[in-house]
Amino acid sequence: MAVQAVQHIRRMRGGAQGQLMLGADGQAYVVKFQNNPQHMRVLANEYLASKLAAAAGLTAPFVELIDVSSWIIDNTQELEMDLGRTRVRCRPGLQFGSRFVGGLMPGQVVDYLPEEHLIDLKNLSEFAGILALDKWTGNANGRQAVFTRKARERRYRAVFIDFGYCFFAAIGNLTMRLCAVSTTAMTSIARLWAGIPSNPGSHSSRQCRPKPFGLRRTRYRRSGTGET
Repeated sequence: MAVQAVQHIRRMRGGAQGQLMLGADGQAYVVKFQNNPQHMRVLANEYLASKLAAAAGLTAPFVELIDVSSWIIDNTQELEMDLGRTRVRCRPGLQFGSRFVGGLMPGQVVDYLPEEHLIDLKNLSEFAGILALDKWTGNANGRQAVFTRKARERRYRAVFIDFGYCFFAAIGNLTMRLCAVSTTAMTSIARLWAGIPSNPGSHSSRQCRPKPFGLRRTRYRRSGTGET
C-alpha cells in the first residue's frame, strides 16, 4: 500500500526535480513525480534497482510508492516542473519515493568525505558490490553516495543513492537492458564481491576478471541536493 503524502517540505536539486515531502508514516521522502523532465521510466528504474541493491545486502535508502493528492498539489506553489521555457504542475497520483537519508535531523549526513577518511568507512567493502550492481544494471550515471552516522558515532557508513539511470536510463526495453552484460563477466564480478578468487588457469577468468576496485577522489552529492 502506498504512503500518503501529507506535507511538502522543500524542493530538491537534480535533473528529476524531486521534492522532499512528509509521509503519513512520519518519514521524510525524496519524491520524484511521473511527469519529471527526465522520463517516467527512471522512476521504475530507481524502484527496481533500489530493491535489487537491498536484496544484495547493499546499503541503500528504503523505497516506497508515495500517493500525492491533487489537493496538496493545488495548494503548494512549489509543486511544479521547470521545463525551461514553461512550467507545469506536478501530476497527482502514485510517485516514487526514497526515504530521506538521516531523516530531518541535521548534522548526521554529509555528501563528501576527504579521501583519507573513506578508508575508515564501516561498509567500505560494499563499494565492490555496488560496482557489480551498476555494471549488471547498466547504470548510465556516475555512482552517487552520501555518508551518515548516528549521534556519538565516529565512523560513517556510505548510503548509495540515485538509481534512476540504471537499465540504461530511458533507452530500450527491460529485457534488452538486463541482458546487456555477458554472463561470464557478471559471474566474474559476482565472485569478486563474494570474495571468491577466480581460477588463474582459466582463460575466461583472466579475460573477464575486473580490475581491482581502488578508491579515487570522487565527487559525491547529497540525496536530494544533487540527486539526478
